[in-house]
Amino acid sequence: KKPEFPVLPAGKHLFVVAKKLTAEINSESGNNVVKLEARCQDDDANKGMPVFHNFVLVENPTTEKQAKTKAIHDPQFAQFTVACGVLTVDQVKQGTTFDLDLFEGKFFQAETRVSMEKAFPSELDAAGQPVKRARAQFKQFLFEQK
Repeated sequence: KKPEFPVLPAGKHLFVVAKKLTAEINSESGNNVVKLEARCQDDDANKGMPVFHNFVLVENPTTEKQAKTKAIHDPQFAQFTVACGVLTVDQVKQGTTFDLDLFEGKFFQAETRVSMEKAFPSELDAAGQPVKRARAQFKQFLFEQK
């Protein structure tokens, strides 16, 4: 049996961008995927716990699915850039460009939730059904509205 790992509880937490953000092209969809690994920085037992997140960035949506992905991920990535202090809200609205290297080591606050997701790599239970495990996810990236 695989070991169970502790999961960051739902709530507001302080994080640091733990690794340089990477951008890859998804071979199936052709979309850009920016991969985030953040570590909790709360001064309690949660310190150091990881949360992973992928931002799927669609430049020119040609399908309904791509348009929906863009509508979800673009605002979320914009929130993240402002929460990290890389851009201001006005700069986001203006479409200011930036380098992903600017995020490494940046602190930000976020609200997390816990959801049940299929284990990766895919595992099956005794009945042949996909195993689901608790996983912390970012619900919202927080910043002061001015």
